Amino acid sequence: SAPQAVVPAFPTPFGGGGDIIYDAGQDGSRDIYRMGPDGSHVVDLTSDATDDWIGSLLSSDGRFLLYSSKRDGNWDIYAQDLEQGQVLRLTDDPAEDHDPAWSPTGERILFHSNRGDGIWRIYSMQASGSDLRLLTHDPRGSWAGAWSPDGSKIAFSANYPQPGDIYVMNADGSNQRRISHGGGRYATPEWSSRGDLIAFTKMAGDFKIAVMTPNGDNERILTNGWQDEQPTWSPNGRVLQFFRTSP
Repeated sequence: SAPQAVVPAFPTPFGGGGDIIYDAGQDGSRDIYRMGPDGSHVVDLTSDATDDWIGSLLSSDGRFLLYSSKRDGNWDIYAQDLEQGQVLRLTDDPAEDHDPAWSPTGERILFHSNRGDGIWRIYSMQASGSDLRLLTHDPRGSWAGAWSPDGSKIAFSANYPQPGDIYVMNADGSNQRRISHGGGRYATPEWSSRGDLIAFTKMAGDFKIAVMTPNGDNERILTNGWQDEQPTWSPNGRVLQFFRTSP
């Protein structure tokens, strides 16, 4: 197939926030890369002939990387030791598993999947891939879960009661409550490391980066680009990285 455009996506602070990891498509497949904060010293971390999509890093040194990959025929969740190069497949299902995220302690992994009936729902599992738990049940779909800094809660996107809202629930899936109440659609929530704000993509005409408190109060639009989306916090909670498409 023809080479894809190099389009960085899902920028994520690498370890202590010095480097950034992202996925990009080139040479016919999509890989995960690491680069310096100024865009220098780009390194291909996955170097696989099929597509790899970014997930999250574990620990302050950024040694362990989670991602979804199609390398074994369908989209599953993998963990990679960036020092030793070892890759472990954590899920094995004919459906699609995406957007994995370590819990703050590294004991559990959050992801969304359309396994079973084709509806996107949020799951968690042990870091080994065992003890799979279904956290959301609504047939209208939910995805893109993000842990709170203490691991007690999860913010996520859902299509209920309307397409594109943000909810918060306990880590076991209980006490789900909607926190988005403005016009437009909300997506890709990301909890700040200090726990005081949730960043998200606001879709009302153009795509904007916005923040609000975990209760849904004090919503503020932060960007005015043509299409800004997928915000990610720096480890200190003071800087937001995001993906921008210009007209």
